[in-house]
Amino acid sequence: MDADIFVPKFGGTYIDDALFVQLGFFTGTSTAFQRSIAYGVAESQMVRAMGTFIEPTTFTGTFPFVDPFHTIELPVGQIISVNDVRLYERVSDQTDRIISGTSMMLDPRNGYIRIDISRFDNSSCSGCPGTVNNRGIYKAEISVTAGYQTGMMVNNPSFIAALGMAADIVTKELSDEGLAVEFEEGPIRTLQVGRVIKTVDTKRYMDTPFGESYRAKTIRNLIKPLIIKRVGKLGR
Repeated sequence: MDADIFVPKFGGTYIDDALFVQLGFFTGTSTAFQRSIAYGVAESQMVRAMGTFIEPTTFTGTFPFVDPFHTIELPVGQIISVNDVRLYERVSDQTDRIISGTSMMLDPRNGYIRIDISRFDNSSCSGCPGTVNNRGIYKAEISVTAGYQTGMMVNNPSFIAALGMAADIVTKELSDEGLAVEFEEGPIRTLQVGRVIKTVDTKRYMDTPFGESYRAKTIRNLIKPLIIKRVGKLGR
């Protein structure tokens, strides 16, 4: 389902130079600023790949509203709380009435909630220029907090290893002028061209998160238990 999602800035909180080096990666010719950017990008990639945030994060989303008792598939899973629901009713060509909404968690792990008009709603539209209801309730604005509990990912070795690998890929892409796009070598192939036999060292392109290259596939395998498969796509 199409939705306009506002997510606050995240990234750059779980990995730094000390951890990066302890994991066995090299800073090389990269600058401290490049690495700080790479760490943030890697964490953002991890969030999108997992389908939820590394730690509790509050975001706001605007969703189309179809009918009462409307079920919404949120763009992330691991829902902790639904903080606020506002429904927008078009009462004239230029004016909306904001109606208090309520929510029910149907499947917090996979990001499904149900929303409806709150029975405590006391909205009114006495100052509206018209009383014609052209579209009814046409959208819902929802504030949600989601993500793994604070500290949980710090103690997860698979996640930390995957995050370090992702950060290493981005660092190389920044400092090696894009050479890391073909950073992973594939198997050696033997080709016969006419009477000549050639040995070719093949390479695969990076396409994180997290496919194509062998390292990228390793990252995906490491975080596989953390991936929430049924949630909608986190757009930004």
